[in-house]
Amino acid sequence: MDLTPLLPTIRPRGRELPLEERDKAAEVIDQIDFDQDELESWEAQGVAVGAFRTRLGLLVGEKTFTHSREQLEEAERLRRRYKEDGIDLPSDVEKIVGVGKLATVARVYDGYADDEDAVQDACRALLYRVVEDRSFSRASGWRDDVVLLISSANYFLVCRTHTDGRIDIEPEEHVLDAYACYASELDELAQELTSIDRYEQDQPLPPGTDNLVSAWLRKEGADALLNQSRYNLTAAMRIFRLNESISTADLARSLHTDRGNLSKQLAKAATGKL
Repeated sequence: MDLTPLLPTIRPRGRELPLEERDKAAEVIDQIDFDQDELESWEAQGVAVGAFRTRLGLLVGEKTFTHSREQLEEAERLRRRYKEDGIDLPSDVEKIVGVGKLATVARVYDGYADDEDAVQDACRALLYRVVEDRSFSRASGWRDDVVLLISSANYFLVCRTHTDGRIDIEPEEHVLDAYACYASELDELAQELTSIDRYEQDQPLPPGTDNLVSAWLRKEGADALLNQSRYNLTAAMRIFRLNESISTADLARSLHTDRGNLSKQLAKAATGKL
């Protein structure tokens, strides 16, 4: 999906510091008490962005991380090893060996009126890089109202843009929780787009598109959650078959489902055909 038309609205609004000022500001950020003066920070797809209180004022810093030769070799070694067992590891190196070890300060911004102003620009800085590189996992929305799902080495981020320029970022530790949050945000967006308040703000949908837009967004969220749930269910069933702590009959009764159907799905999961 091409979200580049969104870039002008999510471009950072602070002043990007020139090289000499940037390096000095980066040193100042490194010296802060992160427990007290780090307002927010996130990492995704080799980019880390944060908003900070410093002796130079409010700053937004952006670092990029690249993988060392040793990390790339380790990722390839693990791919070959798992391939022998019939398991294909993801192409994303970060998913295999974590964040790159080679860090570079890419940009630092200043000129913020308050903490919230800095945090919002940090949101923009992160989302701008992700959209520019097309490194998000899922995205759907209507014009400037977009929901994105972004994966990182340690967690997932669900991002929501708004027509007024605000950006919300919700971290989720577990993949299924992230997809559930993504679907929930799209459901909420669908409700907002068809609400009376939206019409009163002179931002109505084109005539006759209310039901189409609402259904489309909800379908996009439901499809994403369904596909991920199926993947997780297959893995969970394989693990269950290795150590059945409860009988299939009892499990079926507890799940309020048909025992025969559950047995078939467990058998298919064991062979990778679910």
